[in-house]
Amino acid sequence: MSTVRKMRGKFQCMVRLKGHPDLSKSFVKFSDAQRWGLETELKIRREEAGNAKIKFPKFSEIALKYINEVSITKKCFRDERYTLNALLREPWSEYPINRITPNVIGSYRDKQLKTVSGSSVNRRLDVISTMFTTCRKEWGYPISNPVLSIRRPKKAEPRNRRFADAELNLLIKGNKTNEVMRYLILIALATGMRKGEILKILPENLKGSTLFIPIAKTKPRTIPLPATILIID
Repeated sequence: MSTVRKMRGKFQCMVRLKGHPDLSKSFVKFSDAQRWGLETELKIRREEAGNAKIKFPKFSEIALKYINEVSITKKCFRDERYTLNALLREPWSEYPINRITPNVIGSYRDKQLKTVSGSSVNRRLDVISTMFTTCRKEWGYPISNPVLSIRRPKKAEPRNRRFADAELNLLIKGNKTNEVMRYLILIALATGMRKGEILKILPENLKGSTLFIPIAKTKPRTIPLPATILIID
């Protein structure tokens, strides 16, 4: 239903319907606000009647399907699963996917920017965007991708700070650094390998003073290991 209230010298109309995100708009005249509310509500109900033959699942249902059928095959499965599990806690995750509008995603973006960086928000938006693309191209749902219609946050300036020698000394030789972590840090510093690559090192990947990385971000590669690093089997 639609309601009109006076707010800051204007008349604001709110349209609230179950299973649909709230809509609002402000007008100078009460009659314009009332008319917009009636027309908007009528439009939504007509759309629902037209879509009655299509059973649109909830965002939460599609998210679980995506995790179990698509994301599980990716290298970034753990990261995507973490992101989607967080999205399932959003109130709008219970909306049907055809009701996830750019306004809904834009509000989510603004809320996230209050606590995390623009780069982190963009990564989460990437997951949502990929999921909607999969819904349309592979699962046959006639929906648009709401992420493509919103403004993306700006990426943060790249970091160029390096550890100072005193910091590295405390990090590597500190009393609270266990032996395994110490070697992981040394390998990372000497080779520039990513965390996921280091954790997948197997004894058979070591050949003399070189290390073969079979699973990497781009393609397998072999890198030299400095003599200062002691690898323990």
